[in-house]
Amino acid sequence: MKFLHLVLYSPAPYYDKMMQYTRTWYARFEPDVKTLYYYGDPSLSEPVIDEEKKLLILPMSETYIPGILNKTIAALEFFFAQKDIVYDFVIRSNISSVLNFPHLLPLLQNVQHALFFGSTLCSMLAPVSETTKIICDIVPNLRFAHGTCLFFHPRAIEFLLSKKQLLRQDAEDDVTISLLFTQTQEEHKGLFLPRSLGLQYAGFNATGYNFDNVSCFRNHHFGSDRSLDVVNVERITKAMHARHDLRVKPSNPIKMVTYGDKLDVTKYIILLCKVATNFVSDNDNSKLDYLFTDPSPGIAKVLQVTFADGSMFVQGAALTFFLQNKELCVK
Repeated sequence: MKFLHLVLYSPAPYYDKMMQYTRTWYARFEPDVKTLYYYGDPSLSEPVIDEEKKLLILPMSETYIPGILNKTIAALEFFFAQKDIVYDFVIRSNISSVLNFPHLLPLLQNVQHALFFGSTLCSMLAPVSETTKIICDIVPNLRFAHGTCLFFHPRAIEFLLSKKQLLRQDAEDDVTISLLFTQTQEEHKGLFLPRSLGLQYAGFNATGYNFDNVSCFRNHHFGSDRSLDVVNVERITKAMHARHDLRVKPSNPIKMVTYGDKLDVTKYIILLCKVATNFVSDNDNSKLDYLFTDPSPGIAKVLQVTFADGSMFVQGAALTFFLQNKELCVK
């Protein structure tokens, strides 16, 4: 399958750093996933793609409302006016989002609905701003797809573009697009839209959740410190690279595995691999506590892997340990 990934972006120091970190991560999934960061430049007369920098620059001004909506519609129109370019799914994320493609893409590949529109998080719209208050007055309890990571089947994009004259110009794109699909439910042949797919996690830490099961990391909320968001984006992308390296290069020999900070469990994992070919951690503290005892009761812990070359992997994930040429390895 081929995916088009459009990242909502505006030129600014914080956003430029986020693009720098995420661009190298997303590049690992080319050519199956084409990622472009899109923004407006009023000095242009037509759209421009900079393939080297992964930019789609649209001939329009940068504004919040209705600029975000208009940018998104213009980006979708640019690609779907080109009939010779075919994508099986379109993902629209934010510059401060970090997508976990190894988890997310298989979910999209299994979508059966030709008019699918959704997000990693759908919830009831709350009147937290002037724009959302207006929408909440029109449709109380509107279920909307969060713009952190939106999904569109091509048929959903065709439908959206055919109805673009109905889109409100006084709200963000995720809200107004969700409102359109809600108000046209009778045309969706019983398919309730928008729909949730995957799992979204706000912030970042090394413990407390299975990294492999998160589809999208959100790094912005009302009043958040953008400098801290940049730090989180960098940490997440580094962890993404490290986790993916284990998948594609699982032969790096392990020197030691500790559970928590101090408990050396290397010899026990080697024994488990000899008995059952491999050992899967599942990032399950109750399972690991049962096998290795609990070195720090009441505290979330992960397996810390130290490799023979001195590098480390310290992140909650469903790690699979195995023996290769009598060396302990992991993927």
